[in-house]
Amino acid sequence: MTDNRILKGTQDRVRINGRESYEVEYLHQKFPWLSHATVKEAVDKFGPNRDKVEAQLNRLTRTNN
Repeated sequence: MTDNRILKGTQDRVRINGRESYEVEYLHQKFPWLSHATVKEAVDKFGPNRDKVEAQLNRLTRTNN
């Protein structure tokens, strides 16, 4: 990921940096019914790949309903 938030490319769109609160917050906005801690745990557990993390969060959501 780039250090400059203005320079965004493919790497920034497909990866999540779990240490950056704004990236966890963006993902939390997509899954508002999940806690920040749950979203952060998913990033830590399943890695920085955005598609993989979102798939796991979707699976978690369907399991809990």
